Amino acid sequence: MDKIPMKYSLEKNADLIIGQVFTLKVTLVSDKSIPPISTISISGVKNIIPPTSPVPLIVTNGEKSVEISFSMTVKNNIQDGDPIKFQIDTNAGNFESGIFKCTARKIAPESLILTVDNEFLDLPTGPNEPPGAGSPCPSIQGSTYCTKVHTVLTDTNGKKLSGVPVLISENRTGNLGRFHIYDAKQKAIIKVEEANGFDQMIINSDPDGNVAFYLYSQESLSAVLELTSMIQGVDYVQNATSPVYAISSKTQSSTLRWPNIEDFWSGDLTSDGSPTFNVMITKYDDASHGDVIIFYVNGNRTEYIKRVGNVEKDLGSYSIQLPYSMFKINKEYSLSYVVILSDSGSIKSSFSTRFVYMGGAIPQPDKNIKRNYDPCVIHTSLGVIKDNIVPENTYINYDSIRSYSYNHNTLKTGLFIAIIVSDTNKGGLPSDAKVTKLTVYINAPRGGADGTGKFQKDYTPVGGILTDPISNTKYIGVHVPCSDLVKFAPDEETGAPGNISFDYEVLVDGKKEYGKIWQGVIDTRASDNNFCTDN
Repeated sequence: MDKIPMKYSLEKNADLIIGQVFTLKVTLVSDKSIPPISTISISGVKNIIPPTSPVPLIVTNGEKSVEISFSMTVKNNIQDGDPIKFQIDTNAGNFESGIFKCTARKIAPESLILTVDNEFLDLPTGPNEPPGAGSPCPSIQGSTYCTKVHTVLTDTNGKKLSGVPVLISENRTGNLGRFHIYDAKQKAIIKVEEANGFDQMIINSDPDGNVAFYLYSQESLSAVLELTSMIQGVDYVQNATSPVYAISSKTQSSTLRWPNIEDFWSGDLTSDGSPTFNVMITKYDDASHGDVIIFYVNGNRTEYIKRVGNVEKDLGSYSIQLPYSMFKINKEYSLSYVVILSDSGSIKSSFSTRFVYMGGAIPQPDKNIKRNYDPCVIHTSLGVIKDNIVPENTYINYDSIRSYSYNHNTLKTGLFIAIIVSDTNKGGLPSDAKVTKLTVYINAPRGGADGTGKFQKDYTPVGGILTDPISNTKYIGVHVPCSDLVKFAPDEETGAPGNISFDYEVLVDGKKEYGKIWQGVIDTRASDNNFCTDN
């Protein structure tokens, strides 16, 4: 008679991390009743510490299936690449031995960092499950109901690690269980278990090192999920790239006081030149460490968040800075906020502060942040070609952005920006980096689309890594339209031109980093009336 294979939570040829502690789950399924006095035994052990005695199976009379879990520990005093061997047997019936031939590995700690694709999830009005395998999770405010969470495990040399059990948990208790969690194929639900008051789950990396799962928000269940990932027994606990906020994209009924803007009472809001303004949130009932404040503009959620640390310092004072770039000049706005209470997960919304933004902020990149990567390379409307580069500290004029009859590019106007990618040259972006935005800042005496001479806007790359066919340089491309750059003019009396700057934000190993600032001057007055046409 053929022997029955047992099922295991660990691949038989898995990579295991030196010093790792993991839980091995064994499942026995038979067509006959499993004897009540049965055990699991481990033999043939090499470089791993098993239970010291046979593990008893807890079987009720007549049961034909049973599941048992026990802890295993990879030895510390072994080398990368050493074999890890053991065999699992049972006296519960005609079951096949489980022969494991694993490999000891060292892990690159940063490869444990989980990337969250969608930071904000909306709350559905009904059931929210995957419509099918491989379904996308679009990032559209008001209709983003799921996110992929993922990483690729590698060793210290960049080699991918297969079959490694990774413990995924939460920093805030009771939040992971507020989501439905699906595997990488969006077919099977991943069960969450509680340990020491925290929800957690184990996911094994696939043959290519991928650790991936999907979170689906659920009706009426707001949450702030701060994911962590770790190798048990090894001192590598990593936070995900961002929390996951499950909250409505629209503000709800209001109970909290409106946000107070420093030096503003009512009417027009005008900057004194600063790019930011200060906001005070009045202390509210049940305020505590860990509360999350999310700001809304005209009832729509923004990306601006404040986590309450010290209640006495963070609330009741002008401790929060927000950028004027949230607003357009001469437009009416309402600013409000939502609080997610850390203790209960419940939501409170505020009344609004209303104003007309009159401008005055000087668009400029933050000069106080660390910048590790080279400035972007600016090209004229003729495209990303070496001869078309605009050097730093020189002019961008109308000739830089206009159309030319001999230009055969699909887009024939504006500026073409290249962010250089290189795994070997210092200052170049790693090939696995993700550029999240490129920002243009213009501070001119006059002109531009609204006549103020002030302009700031974020742009996102289109497509992946491109290659210059002449120089073979790899880059990430961003296009800035001519219509955003035209009509900026110098001072009428002195002739002093405006300033223009570019910088970019990038995720490297899941962490937000920045490119150095490209600076120049701008005078894009046109000698004809065919502004930015392709003719």
